[in-house]
Amino acid sequence: MDRAERLISNSGIRRILTGWTVGIVLAGVGSCLLSRVIAGRIIRSEIRTILSIAGGAGITEKPGAIRIAAGAEQLAPYGLNENAPLRLMPDYSSARTAVFLGLFALSALLLTLFALYAYFLTDRTCTDLENIYQDCMLLAEHPDSSTALRGSEGSSLRRVCSGIRAIADRSSHASSLLKREKRQLSDFLADFSHQLKGALSVVRLNRDMLSELKLPQEEQERLSGEITEQLDRMETLVLEGLKLAKLDASAVQYAFTETDLTGTCSIAENRVLPLFRQKGIRLSLSGDPEIRFPHDRVWLCEAIENLLRNAAEHAGCTEAVIALEQLPGAVKLTVTDNGAGIPPERIRHLFDRFSSGSSAPNHTGIGMAIANRIFSAHGAALTVFSSPDTGTQFLAVFCGNDQQTE
Repeated sequence: MDRAERLISNSGIRRILTGWTVGIVLAGVGSCLLSRVIAGRIIRSEIRTILSIAGGAGITEKPGAIRIAAGAEQLAPYGLNENAPLRLMPDYSSARTAVFLGLFALSALLLTLFALYAYFLTDRTCTDLENIYQDCMLLAEHPDSSTALRGSEGSSLRRVCSGIRAIADRSSHASSLLKREKRQLSDFLADFSHQLKGALSVVRLNRDMLSELKLPQEEQERLSGEITEQLDRMETLVLEGLKLAKLDASAVQYAFTETDLTGTCSIAENRVLPLFRQKGIRLSLSGDPEIRFPHDRVWLCEAIENLLRNAAEHAGCTEAVIALEQLPGAVKLTVTDNGAGIPPERIRHLFDRFSSGSSAPNHTGIGMAIANRIFSAHGAALTVFSSPDTGTQFLAVFCGNDQQTE
């Protein structure tokens, strides 16, 4: 929008022109009224001077009452006195005109200068607003772009630009988060569908073999067992996948309650105890039973259970220990096994979903990712220490707890 268009369409500039017109009219009226008063005083002063001179005063002498009275007696035959009508004086009209023109010209000049100043200031503001509009349109098309800071320091325009820049930065950040979440969701769905397709392929193949081939009883039972195993794996995969999706989407509402951590670990221990007995693994829990700190018992129990299942299904261990320790201002939790350990190249990908590569029954590759996210939500970073033929230890330190054991 150029200056001519702004002059026509901008209501602010139209108001300036209207105000200038009204001001000129009022200046004319005011100048007319003031010129009458000022011209009257000028002519009245001249009459007093003439009467004073006629009464015998000098030209430079200030008119006095005696001289004026004497002069009035001298000029009475000519009809000139101190109270003579001003309209009858020959210089009154010219004096009034001169005063009017001077006052009106001065008022019009001041009004015009003020109107020009207001116009250029408004035009500059409109130009800045137009540029801000263009910046906003560019920002709408390219969210990653930035807006310029316009206007003088501390002005309203600068504050508006700062606000727009803050909104743009937050929108850009939100857009980046949304893109990252969409990418994570796409990767998750791709990995999830791959896992389901693998299990379904086994089920479909075994079903076809059972229905089309005449197999011995033992072979039929083996294939039926594999079908059941894959169906169980798919069920576990779906349930854990839903949990991981909720955790990734930050859709979990944690209920943090001041609860004893030993009780939470005991619940996780009882859940995996049948699996440990089946595999002949000894499981123990050690630590102060009075350790308490705010946590969500349901979800933290889920995370500890996943660590224990990982030890039972993948470590090849004969013993696992859950240990709790109260530290100054923190609580330490460790899950240790005496298994074969984790190769160094796999440790850095241990908490990535579908990355373990284990062939254990019902294994989904999601459990460790779930455990890591739950510990992170409780303010504890899950750390792994492992070496071949020595075992593995998972360490989590919950900070911000100032209670001491009694």
